[in-house]
Amino acid sequence: MPQKIKHCVYMQFKPQYSAAERHAILQQLADLKPIMTGFLSIEFGENLDCENKSDCNAGFVIDFASEADLQNYANHPEHQKIGSQLVEMSVGGADGIMVFDLAIE
Repeated sequence: MPQKIKHCVYMQFKPQYSAAERHAILQQLADLKPIMTGFLSIEFGENLDCENKSDCNAGFVIDFASEADLQNYANHPEHQKIGSQLVEMSVGGADGIMVFDLAIE
């Protein structure tokens, strides 16, 4: 049985983007769920940073049924389009986005 993957992504949006604009781009990722096999769930939002330890101000976590499903998502043209927009919207571009893929039971 393939291991599930928790795809965690954190970024620091540039200050010129409003909360509504940040929400809209992350909602576009959520809108991929019905068309992506193995895209089980997504949660996204603003960083509360309760410990004052991060410059990241937003992020999302997507659960995938398998690593193969994550790869299909990563290679999907709609994901790549949205990803390019996230890079443009993030402080530091691609270097300002942290990705952590966690295998879960």
